[in-house]
Amino acid sequence: SFQDVTVIEALLTHYSALKEDSWDRFDGDLWYIMQDFDILLDKALSNNPYYETIVRMKIDGRTNQEIRDELQLTLGVNPTPEYISTLWRNRIPKHIAAVAHNEYLAWYYTYIKPGKWKTCSRCKKVKLANNIFFSKNKTSKDGWYSMCKECRNKKR
Repeated sequence: SFQDVTVIEALLTHYSALKEDSWDRFDGDLWYIMQDFDILLDKALSNNPYYETIVRMKIDGRTNQEIRDELQLTLGVNPTPEYISTLWRNRIPKHIAAVAHNEYLAWYYTYIKPGKWKTCSRCKKVKLANNIFFSKNKTSKDGWYSMCKECRNKKR
């Protein structure tokens, strides 16, 4: 399951070898797993150029010092090599697994057990009306804040 952090860690660590092994093997499951993982990576990293740069360069086999130099050049940040390593081993896999979990919830409450949906007043995205995407608000008619948690955190 892509919701499992250890699975994400293994896929990231061995990404190049897995991609190469599955390249022309359309009849195997690995090809489809890697296609789905690529889609998940795009969703998880599209709004975070910091994480995207680290993942792309780690997959290419770059060192933490090379990644640091690239981040400083392109994004103007200067993390330590140890911090890059921590992101690669801990935070990035957790972030990707969380995105996979949210995607699963959206699928489940759309097709299996239809849930209530709400449009964020700020980003205009339609999201599931539950405590993962919206905070509770007792004074609101539907019981949720009008802005999603992501937009409320950006506002702060």
